[in-house]
Amino acid sequence: MMRRKLFDDLGGFNEDLAVAFNDTLLCMDALATGARNVYVHQPALIHFESKSRGLDDTDAKKALFRREARYARSRYRDLFKSDPYYSDNLSFERTYQLAYPPRTFKPWHAFRRESSGCMRILILSITHQIGHGVAVVVDIHARHLASLGHDVILGGPFSASDFAYPGCRRAYLESPQQAAIYAVQHGVDCVIMHTPPYFSTMRWLGTQIKTLAYDHGEPPPELFPDAEARNAELDEKAFCLEMADALYANSEATRDESGHDNMGVIPLGNTHLAQWDCSMVERRAQVRARLGFDDGTIVVLNVCRFHAAERYYKGIDEYCAVRDRLLNEFADVGERFVFALVGKGTAKDVQEMEQRGLRVFANVTDVEMLDMYCCADVYANFSRWEGYNLGIGQALAMGLGVVASDIPVHRTFPIFTASETSLQAAKIVELGLNPPQPRQANATPWEGPLAMLETAVNQLCFGRAAAP
Repeated sequence: MMRRKLFDDLGGFNEDLAVAFNDTLLCMDALATGARNVYVHQPALIHFESKSRGLDDTDAKKALFRREARYARSRYRDLFKSDPYYSDNLSFERTYQLAYPPRTFKPWHAFRRESSGCMRILILSITHQIGHGVAVVVDIHARHLASLGHDVILGGPFSASDFAYPGCRRAYLESPQQAAIYAVQHGVDCVIMHTPPYFSTMRWLGTQIKTLAYDHGEPPPELFPDAEARNAELDEKAFCLEMADALYANSEATRDESGHDNMGVIPLGNTHLAQWDCSMVERRAQVRARLGFDDGTIVVLNVCRFHAAERYYKGIDEYCAVRDRLLNEFADVGERFVFALVGKGTAKDVQEMEQRGLRVFANVTDVEMLDMYCCADVYANFSRWEGYNLGIGQALAMGLGVVASDIPVHRTFPIFTASETSLQAAKIVELGLNPPQPRQANATPWEGPLAMLETAVNQLCFGRAAAP
Protein backbone atom coordinates (compact mmCIF):
# COMPACT_ATOMS: atom_id res chain seq x y z
CA MET A 1 0.00 0.00 0.00
CA MET A 2 1.12 3.55 -0.73
CA ARG A 3 -0.42 6.99 -0.38
CA ARG A 4 -1.78 8.18 -3.72
CA LYS A 5 0.09 11.49 -3.44
CA LEU A 6 3.45 9.76 -2.89
CA PHE A 7 2.73 7.40 -5.78
CA ASP A 8 2.01 10.38 -8.07
CA ASP A 9 5.01 12.34 -6.79
CA LEU A 10 7.27 9.39 -7.63
CA GLY A 11 5.81 9.17 -11.14
CA GLY A 12 4.13 5.83 -10.54
CA PHE A 13 5.45 2.66 -12.07
CA ASN A 14 8.32 3.01 -14.51
CA GLU A 15 7.02 2.45 -18.03
CA ASP A 16 10.51 1.51 -19.25
CA LEU A 17 9.96 -1.78 -17.41
CA ALA A 18 7.41 -4.00 -19.13
CA VAL A 19 7.46 -6.95 -16.72
CA ALA A 20 9.94 -7.03 -13.83
CA PHE A 21 11.36 -4.66 -11.18
CA ASN A 22 8.58 -2.05 -11.35
CA ASP A 23 7.67 -2.69 -7.72
CA THR A 24 11.34 -2.85 -6.69
CA LEU A 25 12.24 0.51 -8.23
CA LEU A 26 9.09 2.14 -6.87
CA CYS A 27 10.16 1.15 -3.35
CA MET A 28 13.70 2.39 -3.99
CA ASP A 29 12.36 5.68 -5.36
CA ALA A 30 10.34 6.03 -2.17
CA LEU A 31 13.44 5.40 -0.04
CA ALA A 32 15.28 8.10 -1.98
CA THR A 33 12.67 10.67 -0.85
CA GLY A 34 13.16 9.75 2.81
CA ALA A 35 10.08 7.52 3.05
CA ARG A 36 10.27 4.08 4.68
CA ASN A 37 9.37 0.67 3.34
CA VAL A 38 7.53 -1.46 5.89
CA TYR A 39 7.21 -5.20 5.34
CA VAL A 40 4.01 -6.89 6.54
CA HIS A 41 4.77 -10.56 6.95
CA GLN A 42 1.17 -11.77 7.13
CA PRO A 43 -0.42 -10.66 3.85
CA ALA A 44 -4.11 -10.16 3.31
CA LEU A 45 -3.74 -11.03 -0.37
CA ILE A 46 -1.50 -13.46 -2.24
CA HIS A 47 -0.07 -12.54 -5.63
CA PHE A 48 0.57 -15.59 -7.80
CA GLU A 49 3.70 -14.32 -9.55
CA SER A 50 3.62 -14.56 -13.39
CA LYS A 51 0.47 -16.69 -13.28
CA SER A 52 -0.88 -15.35 -16.57
CA ARG A 53 2.41 -14.60 -18.33
CA GLY A 54 4.23 -17.79 -17.43
CA LEU A 55 7.86 -18.32 -16.50
CA ASP A 56 10.90 -16.84 -18.22
CA ASP A 57 11.34 -20.00 -20.26
CA THR A 58 11.98 -18.64 -23.77
CA ASP A 59 14.98 -16.81 -25.19
CA ALA A 60 12.89 -13.67 -25.74
CA LYS A 61 11.58 -13.63 -22.16
CA LYS A 62 15.04 -14.27 -20.74
CA ALA A 63 16.51 -11.45 -22.83
CA LEU A 64 13.79 -9.05 -21.64
CA PHE A 65 14.42 -10.02 -18.01
CA ARG A 66 18.16 -9.39 -18.43
CA ARG A 67 17.52 -5.95 -19.94
CA GLU A 68 15.20 -4.98 -17.13
CA ALA A 69 17.60 -6.31 -14.49
CA ARG A 70 20.39 -4.22 -16.03
CA TYR A 71 18.20 -1.13 -15.98
CA ALA A 72 17.17 -1.64 -12.35
CA ARG A 73 20.78 -2.03 -11.20
CA SER A 74 21.87 1.04 -13.15
CA ARG A 75 19.37 3.16 -11.18
CA TYR A 76 20.48 2.13 -7.68
CA ARG A 77 23.91 0.48 -7.84
CA ASP A 78 24.81 0.96 -4.18
CA LEU A 79 21.47 -0.33 -2.89
CA PHE A 80 21.88 -3.51 -4.92
CA LYS A 81 25.41 -3.92 -3.54
CA SER A 82 24.48 -3.18 0.07
CA ASP A 83 20.81 -3.49 0.97
CA PRO A 84 20.16 -1.69 4.30
CA TYR A 85 17.51 -4.31 5.14
CA TYR A 86 19.70 -7.33 4.37
CA SER A 87 22.96 -7.94 6.18
CA ASP A 88 26.19 -7.61 4.21
CA ASN A 89 27.25 -10.82 5.95
CA LEU A 90 24.54 -12.76 4.11
CA SER A 91 24.74 -14.34 0.68
CA PHE A 92 23.13 -12.96 -2.48
CA GLU A 93 23.06 -16.48 -3.89
CA ARG A 94 21.66 -18.56 -1.02
CA THR A 95 18.99 -16.92 1.11
CA TYR A 96 20.08 -16.24 4.70
CA GLN A 97 23.31 -18.20 4.39
CA LEU A 98 26.65 -16.53 5.03
CA ALA A 99 28.18 -14.53 2.20
CA TYR A 100 31.57 -15.60 0.94
CA PRO A 101 33.21 -13.18 0.79
CA PRO A 102 31.27 -10.87 3.13
CA ARG A 103 30.48 -7.38 1.85
CA THR A 104 30.90 -5.70 5.25
CA PHE A 105 32.69 -2.36 5.59
CA LYS A 106 36.11 -2.56 7.28
CA PRO A 107 37.09 0.90 8.59
CA TRP A 108 40.76 0.00 9.11
CA HIS A 109 41.21 -0.42 5.35
CA ALA A 110 39.78 3.05 4.74
CA PHE A 111 42.07 4.45 7.48
CA ARG A 112 45.14 2.81 5.95
CA ARG A 113 44.29 4.21 2.49
CA GLU A 114 43.54 7.75 3.71
CA SER A 115 46.53 7.99 6.04
CA SER A 116 49.05 6.66 3.50
CA GLY A 117 47.60 8.29 0.39
CA CYS A 118 48.27 5.03 -1.46
CA MET A 119 45.87 2.44 -2.80
CA ARG A 120 45.95 -1.31 -3.07
CA ILE A 121 44.77 -2.02 -6.62
CA LEU A 122 43.86 -5.41 -8.10
CA ILE A 123 43.94 -5.53 -11.92
CA LEU A 124 42.21 -8.52 -13.52
CA SER A 125 42.63 -9.99 -17.01
CA ILE A 126 42.13 -13.40 -18.57
CA THR A 127 45.50 -13.03 -20.31
CA HIS A 128 48.82 -11.58 -19.24
CA GLN A 129 50.75 -13.06 -22.15
CA ILE A 130 53.21 -11.09 -24.24
CA GLY A 131 51.79 -10.74 -27.74
CA HIS A 132 48.20 -10.11 -26.65
CA GLY A 133 46.90 -6.58 -27.06
CA VAL A 134 44.94 -6.48 -23.80
CA ALA A 135 47.99 -7.66 -21.83
CA VAL A 136 50.04 -4.82 -23.35
CA VAL A 137 47.57 -2.27 -22.01
CA VAL A 138 47.38 -4.02 -18.62
CA ASP A 139 51.18 -3.88 -18.38
CA ILE A 140 51.31 -0.15 -19.16
CA HIS A 141 48.47 0.68 -16.76
CA ALA A 142 49.95 -1.45 -13.96
CA ARG A 143 53.47 -0.06 -14.23
CA HIS A 144 52.16 3.52 -14.23
CA LEU A 145 50.00 3.02 -11.12
CA ALA A 146 52.90 1.25 -9.36
CA SER A 147 55.22 4.15 -10.23
CA LEU A 148 52.87 6.43 -8.26
CA GLY A 149 53.49 4.38 -5.12
CA HIS A 150 50.34 2.25 -5.19
CA ASP A 151 50.42 -1.44 -4.31
CA VAL A 152 49.42 -3.07 -7.63
CA ILE A 153 48.45 -6.74 -7.89
CA LEU A 154 47.87 -8.50 -11.23
CA GLY A 155 45.26 -11.24 -11.01
CA GLY A 156 44.32 -14.00 -13.43
CA PRO A 157 45.83 -17.18 -14.89
CA PHE A 158 49.56 -17.78 -15.28
CA SER A 159 51.48 -18.76 -18.42
CA ALA A 160 55.12 -19.19 -19.38
CA SER A 161 55.15 -16.02 -21.51
CA ASP A 162 53.51 -13.49 -19.16
CA PHE A 163 54.61 -9.90 -18.71
CA ALA A 164 57.01 -9.45 -15.79
CA TYR A 165 55.12 -6.44 -14.35
CA PRO A 166 58.08 -4.78 -12.58
CA GLY A 167 57.15 -3.20 -9.26
CA CYS A 168 53.89 -5.19 -9.06
CA ARG A 169 52.72 -8.46 -7.51
CA ARG A 170 50.98 -11.44 -9.12
CA ALA A 171 48.04 -13.51 -7.85
CA TYR A 172 46.68 -16.69 -9.42
CA LEU A 173 42.92 -16.14 -9.58
CA GLU A 174 41.10 -18.49 -11.92
CA SER A 175 37.52 -17.27 -11.33
CA PRO A 176 35.65 -14.04 -10.54
CA GLN A 177 34.60 -15.30 -7.10
CA GLN A 178 38.21 -16.15 -6.27
CA ALA A 179 39.13 -12.59 -7.29
CA ALA A 180 36.44 -11.15 -5.01
CA ILE A 181 37.58 -13.31 -2.08
CA TYR A 182 41.18 -12.21 -2.64
CA ALA A 183 40.16 -8.55 -2.80
CA VAL A 184 38.29 -8.78 0.52
CA GLN A 185 40.98 -10.83 2.30
CA HIS A 186 43.83 -8.55 1.20
CA GLY A 187 42.17 -5.19 1.79
CA VAL A 188 42.04 -4.15 -1.86
CA ASP A 189 40.75 -0.59 -2.37
CA CYS A 190 40.00 -0.76 -6.09
CA VAL A 191 39.48 -3.58 -8.59
CA ILE A 192 40.11 -2.81 -12.27
CA MET A 193 38.64 -5.41 -14.64
CA HIS A 194 39.82 -5.66 -18.27
CA THR A 195 38.23 -8.84 -19.62
CA PRO A 196 35.54 -11.44 -19.07
CA PRO A 197 34.99 -13.43 -16.95
CA TYR A 198 36.35 -11.01 -14.34
CA PHE A 199 33.65 -8.38 -14.79
CA SER A 200 31.54 -10.84 -12.75
CA THR A 201 33.79 -10.13 -9.74
CA MET A 202 31.39 -7.27 -8.99
CA ARG A 203 28.66 -9.77 -8.07
CA TRP A 204 30.42 -10.50 -4.75
CA LEU A 205 31.74 -7.05 -3.77
CA GLY A 206 30.09 -4.51 -1.50
CA THR A 207 30.41 -0.73 -1.58
CA GLN A 208 33.80 -0.37 0.14
CA ILE A 209 35.87 -1.91 -2.65
CA LYS A 210 35.54 0.37 -5.65
CA THR A 211 35.25 -1.13 -9.12
CA LEU A 212 36.44 0.22 -12.45
CA ALA A 213 35.59 -1.68 -15.63
CA TYR A 214 37.87 -0.99 -18.59
CA ASP A 215 36.19 -2.30 -21.73
CA HIS A 216 38.26 -3.37 -24.73
CA GLY A 217 35.09 -4.47 -26.52
CA GLU A 218 34.13 -7.93 -27.73
CA PRO A 219 33.89 -9.14 -31.34
CA PRO A 220 30.39 -10.07 -32.56
CA PRO A 221 29.71 -13.72 -31.57
CA GLU A 222 28.46 -14.60 -35.06
CA LEU A 223 32.04 -14.27 -36.33
CA PHE A 224 32.96 -17.46 -34.44
CA PRO A 225 31.82 -21.10 -34.40
CA ASP A 226 31.08 -20.93 -30.63
CA ALA A 227 28.60 -18.08 -31.02
CA GLU A 228 26.13 -19.39 -28.41
CA ALA A 229 28.71 -19.46 -25.64
CA ARG A 230 30.01 -16.03 -26.63
CA ASN A 231 26.48 -14.58 -26.55
CA ALA A 232 26.02 -15.90 -23.01
CA GLU A 233 29.32 -14.31 -22.01
CA LEU A 234 28.26 -10.98 -23.51
CA ASP A 235 24.96 -11.08 -21.60
CA GLU A 236 26.80 -11.64 -18.33
CA LYS A 237 29.26 -8.87 -19.12
CA ALA A 238 26.50 -6.37 -19.96
CA PHE A 239 24.69 -7.19 -16.73
CA CYS A 240 27.80 -6.81 -14.58
CA LEU A 241 28.97 -3.57 -16.17
CA GLU A 242 25.88 -1.90 -14.72
CA MET A 243 27.32 -2.60 -11.25
CA ALA A 244 30.64 -0.78 -11.89
CA ASP A 245 31.44 2.36 -9.92
CA ALA A 246 33.28 3.67 -12.99
CA LEU A 247 33.08 2.50 -16.58
CA TYR A 248 35.53 3.30 -19.38
CA ALA A 249 36.25 2.13 -22.92
CA ASN A 250 39.54 2.04 -24.79
CA SER A 251 38.08 3.97 -27.74
CA GLU A 252 35.01 5.90 -28.83
CA ALA A 253 34.12 3.01 -31.13
CA THR A 254 34.08 0.56 -28.21
CA ARG A 255 31.98 2.95 -26.14
CA ASP A 256 29.46 3.45 -28.94
CA GLU A 257 29.11 -0.32 -29.43
CA SER A 258 28.74 -1.01 -25.69
CA GLY A 259 25.21 0.33 -25.22
CA HIS A 260 26.23 1.95 -21.91
CA ASP A 261 25.48 5.67 -21.96
CA ASN A 262 27.52 6.33 -18.82
CA MET A 263 30.74 4.89 -20.27
CA GLY A 264 33.69 7.26 -20.57
CA VAL A 265 36.76 6.85 -22.78
CA ILE A 266 40.38 6.49 -21.67
CA PRO A 267 42.13 6.08 -25.02
CA LEU A 268 45.30 4.19 -25.87
CA GLY A 269 48.67 5.43 -27.04
CA ASN A 270 51.30 3.78 -29.22
CA THR A 271 54.54 5.35 -27.99
CA HIS A 272 55.35 2.13 -26.14
CA LEU A 273 55.89 0.55 -29.56
CA ALA A 274 59.08 0.74 -31.60
CA GLN A 275 59.18 3.95 -33.64
CA TRP A 276 60.77 4.55 -36.99
CA ASP A 277 63.89 6.71 -37.12
CA CYS A 278 66.77 7.14 -39.54
CA SER A 279 68.86 4.56 -37.67
CA MET A 280 66.52 1.84 -39.04
CA VAL A 281 67.32 2.53 -42.69
CA GLU A 282 70.27 0.14 -42.64
CA ARG A 283 68.29 -2.47 -40.73
CA ARG A 284 65.57 -2.31 -43.38
CA ALA A 285 68.10 -2.90 -46.15
CA GLN A 286 69.63 -5.88 -44.34
CA VAL A 287 66.28 -7.54 -43.62
CA ARG A 288 65.04 -7.09 -47.18
CA ALA A 289 68.26 -8.56 -48.56
CA ARG A 290 68.00 -11.54 -46.21
CA LEU A 291 64.41 -12.21 -47.24
CA GLY A 292 65.11 -11.81 -50.94
CA PHE A 293 63.22 -8.53 -51.48
CA ASP A 294 65.01 -6.42 -54.09
CA ASP A 295 64.66 -2.65 -54.45
CA GLY A 296 61.69 -3.03 -56.80
CA THR A 297 59.68 -5.26 -54.44
CA ILE A 298 56.81 -3.65 -52.56
CA VAL A 299 55.98 -5.50 -49.33
CA VAL A 300 52.40 -5.31 -48.06
CA LEU A 301 52.30 -6.38 -44.41
CA ASN A 302 49.44 -7.74 -42.29
CA VAL A 303 50.03 -8.81 -38.68
CA CYS A 304 47.36 -10.90 -36.96
CA ARG A 305 46.53 -14.37 -35.69
CA PHE A 306 45.53 -16.62 -38.58
CA HIS A 307 44.26 -19.80 -36.95
CA ALA A 308 41.39 -21.35 -38.90
CA ALA A 309 38.77 -20.34 -36.30
CA GLU A 310 39.84 -16.68 -36.41
CA ARG A 311 40.47 -16.06 -40.11
CA TYR A 312 36.98 -14.81 -40.88
CA TYR A 313 37.00 -12.45 -37.90
CA LYS A 314 40.51 -11.20 -38.77
CA GLY A 315 39.58 -10.60 -42.43
CA ILE A 316 42.20 -12.92 -43.90
CA ASP A 317 39.88 -13.89 -46.77
CA GLU A 318 39.50 -10.23 -47.68
CA TYR A 319 43.27 -9.73 -47.46
CA CYS A 320 43.69 -12.54 -50.00
CA ALA A 321 40.88 -11.13 -52.16
CA VAL A 322 42.55 -7.71 -52.23
CA ARG A 323 45.81 -9.34 -53.30
CA ASP A 324 44.04 -11.19 -56.13
CA ARG A 325 42.26 -8.01 -57.21
CA LEU A 326 45.49 -6.05 -57.24
CA LEU A 327 47.23 -8.64 -59.42
CA ASN A 328 44.31 -8.67 -61.87
CA GLU A 329 43.57 -4.95 -62.13
CA PHE A 330 47.14 -3.64 -61.91
CA ALA A 331 48.90 -6.28 -64.00
CA ASP A 332 51.62 -3.86 -65.10
CA VAL A 333 52.92 -3.43 -61.53
CA GLY A 334 51.19 -6.30 -59.70
CA GLU A 335 54.18 -8.64 -59.78
CA ARG A 336 56.14 -6.16 -57.68
CA PHE A 337 53.79 -6.58 -54.72
CA VAL A 338 54.37 -9.27 -52.08
CA PHE A 339 51.59 -9.79 -49.52
CA ALA A 340 53.14 -10.89 -46.22
CA LEU A 341 51.22 -12.37 -43.28
CA VAL A 342 52.84 -12.36 -39.84
CA GLY A 343 51.31 -13.85 -36.70
CA LYS A 344 50.39 -16.96 -34.78
CA GLY A 345 49.36 -20.13 -36.59
CA THR A 346 50.01 -23.85 -36.88
CA ALA A 347 51.95 -25.61 -39.63
CA LYS A 348 48.63 -26.44 -41.31
CA ASP A 349 47.55 -22.79 -41.10
CA VAL A 350 50.82 -21.74 -42.75
CA GLN A 351 50.36 -24.24 -45.56
CA GLU A 352 46.81 -23.06 -46.24
CA MET A 353 47.81 -19.40 -46.29
CA GLU A 354 50.75 -20.05 -48.61
CA GLN A 355 48.36 -21.82 -50.97
CA ARG A 356 46.43 -18.53 -51.13
CA GLY A 357 49.55 -16.77 -52.41
CA LEU A 358 50.73 -15.14 -49.19
CA ARG A 359 54.29 -15.03 -47.86
CA VAL A 360 53.85 -16.33 -44.31
CA PHE A 361 56.00 -15.70 -41.24
CA ALA A 362 54.57 -17.67 -38.33
CA ASN A 363 55.19 -17.39 -34.58
CA VAL A 364 58.04 -14.92 -34.93
CA THR A 365 60.02 -13.34 -32.11
CA ASP A 366 59.62 -9.67 -31.15
CA VAL A 367 62.86 -8.87 -32.98
CA GLU A 368 61.67 -10.65 -36.13
CA MET A 369 58.32 -8.86 -35.90
CA LEU A 370 60.06 -5.49 -35.84
CA ASP A 371 62.18 -6.60 -38.79
CA MET A 372 58.99 -7.14 -40.79
CA TYR A 373 57.68 -3.67 -39.98
CA CYS A 374 61.08 -2.28 -41.02
CA CYS A 375 61.12 -4.00 -44.38
CA ALA A 376 57.43 -3.36 -45.20
CA ASP A 377 56.24 -0.59 -47.53
CA VAL A 378 52.48 -0.65 -46.83
CA TYR A 379 50.38 -2.02 -43.98
CA ALA A 380 46.96 -3.57 -44.69
CA ASN A 381 44.42 -5.09 -42.33
CA PHE A 382 40.80 -5.98 -43.07
CA SER A 383 39.57 -7.25 -39.71
CA ARG A 384 35.79 -7.35 -39.35
CA TRP A 385 35.97 -6.05 -35.79
CA GLU A 386 38.54 -4.63 -33.40
CA GLY A 387 38.41 -2.81 -30.09
CA TYR A 388 41.83 -1.35 -30.85
CA ASN A 389 44.06 -2.53 -33.67
CA LEU A 390 47.55 -2.93 -32.20
CA GLY A 391 49.01 -3.82 -35.61
CA ILE A 392 47.83 -0.51 -37.07
CA GLY A 393 49.20 1.32 -34.03
CA GLN A 394 52.61 -0.27 -34.65
CA ALA A 395 52.44 0.42 -38.39
CA LEU A 396 51.81 4.12 -37.73
CA ALA A 397 54.63 4.25 -35.19
CA MET A 398 56.87 2.73 -37.87
CA GLY A 399 55.86 5.34 -40.44
CA LEU A 400 53.88 3.09 -42.78
CA GLY A 401 50.89 4.08 -44.88
CA VAL A 402 47.87 2.01 -43.85
CA VAL A 403 44.86 0.61 -45.73
CA ALA A 404 42.13 -0.97 -43.60
CA SER A 405 38.56 -2.20 -43.51
CA ASP A 406 35.90 0.40 -42.87
CA ILE A 407 34.94 -0.46 -39.28
CA PRO A 408 34.34 2.07 -36.47
CA VAL A 409 37.65 1.73 -34.63
CA HIS A 410 39.70 1.95 -37.84
CA ARG A 411 38.06 5.30 -38.59
CA THR A 412 39.60 6.70 -35.42
CA PHE A 413 43.12 6.29 -36.90
CA PRO A 414 44.64 8.68 -39.48
CA ILE A 415 44.49 6.01 -42.20
CA PHE A 416 42.59 5.09 -45.37
CA THR A 417 39.53 2.88 -44.82
CA ALA A 418 37.20 1.34 -47.39
CA SER A 419 34.82 -1.59 -47.79
CA GLU A 420 35.32 -2.34 -51.50
CA THR A 421 38.29 -4.49 -52.52
CA SER A 422 38.79 -2.38 -55.66
CA LEU A 423 39.33 0.78 -53.57
CA GLN A 424 41.54 -1.07 -51.10
CA ALA A 425 43.72 -2.50 -53.88
CA ALA A 426 44.01 0.87 -55.62
CA LYS A 427 45.11 2.60 -52.42
CA ILE A 428 47.72 -0.09 -51.71
CA VAL A 429 49.16 0.45 -55.19
CA GLU A 430 49.18 4.22 -54.66
CA LEU A 431 50.95 3.98 -51.30
CA GLY A 432 53.34 1.31 -52.55
CA LEU A 433 54.43 3.27 -55.61
CA ASN A 434 54.44 6.66 -53.83
CA PRO A 435 55.38 6.08 -50.20
CA PRO A 436 55.41 9.11 -47.87
CA GLN A 437 58.77 10.83 -47.87
CA PRO A 438 60.53 11.07 -45.53
CA ARG A 439 59.31 8.04 -43.63
CA GLN A 440 58.56 9.14 -40.08
CA ALA A 441 56.80 7.89 -36.97
CA ASN A 442 53.17 8.79 -36.32
CA ALA A 443 52.97 8.34 -32.55
CA THR A 444 50.22 9.02 -29.99
CA PRO A 445 51.72 9.62 -26.52
CA TRP A 446 50.57 7.69 -23.45
CA GLU A 447 50.91 10.55 -20.96
CA GLY A 448 47.38 11.87 -21.44
CA PRO A 449 45.56 8.51 -21.17
CA LEU A 450 47.60 7.49 -18.11
CA ALA A 451 46.78 10.80 -16.40
CA MET A 452 43.09 10.11 -17.10
CA LEU A 453 43.38 6.64 -15.54
CA GLU A 454 45.16 8.06 -12.50
CA THR A 455 42.45 10.69 -12.04
CA ALA A 456 39.65 8.12 -12.41
CA VAL A 457 41.11 5.80 -9.77
CA ASN A 458 41.84 8.63 -7.33
CA GLN A 459 38.35 10.01 -7.78
CA LEU A 460 36.87 6.62 -6.93
CA CYS A 461 38.93 5.95 -3.82
CA PHE A 462 39.69 9.42 -2.49
CA GLY A 463 36.88 11.48 -3.98
CA ARG A 464 39.41 13.81 -5.57
CA ALA A 465 41.44 14.03 -8.75
CA ALA A 466 44.84 13.28 -7.26
CA ALA A 467 46.24 11.71 -4.11
CA PRO A 468 48.08 14.03 -1.71
